[in-house]
Amino acid sequence: MKVSRSHALREQILETFIGLLSSEGLELTTLDKIAKRLGMRRNHVGYYFPSRASLIEGAVVYCVGVGQEVTVESLKSARSVRAIVSAWSLGAFEWIARYPDHGAVIMVFLSQCRHDERFRKLNSEILSEGIVRVVAILADHGVTHPKLVASLRKIQIYNMGLLISHLTKDGPRDIKDEMALSKAFALETLREILKK
Repeated sequence: MKVSRSHALREQILETFIGLLSSEGLELTTLDKIAKRLGMRRNHVGYYFPSRASLIEGAVVYCVGVGQEVTVESLKSARSVRAIVSAWSLGAFEWIARYPDHGAVIMVFLSQCRHDERFRKLNSEILSEGIVRVVAILADHGVTHPKLVASLRKIQIYNMGLLISHLTKDGPRDIKDEMALSKAFALETLREILKK
């Protein structure tokens, strides 16, 4: 499918914003810098993203879309129920390992959720979609349980803490330790549910 020029330019702006945000932080990432990096006028960037909030929201939707693609890709190769749970639990970590700049977007997004209802609603939608996806896949494999959704939510919360810790820790950022903790926690949390 051919991508329109407008869509491609919007994506370039978002990718430039993400790169600047990751390397320079939110305060130093301006529409002027984005425009300069892309060799265009500031008002052209503003046409696509009239405010910093719209730029953050666009970057979140873009990055989460990439993250969902990474998770879906992993889920496609999962054959057993344990493999499905592991692939789902590790999806966010694999995403950040492949696209480390996206971590900066997630951290800014979470901070904006504190003050902006629109971002809180988007966060709730993103989290719900992740659970709905894995519940449907598990149901296709015969796994249903009254506590399944609550247990998956518990895993999401744990993983969010691990990701925040990974993105904010001092020193080397090897994500493998967090991945091992995530997988173990997910399988232990769902142990009773997965017994058949």
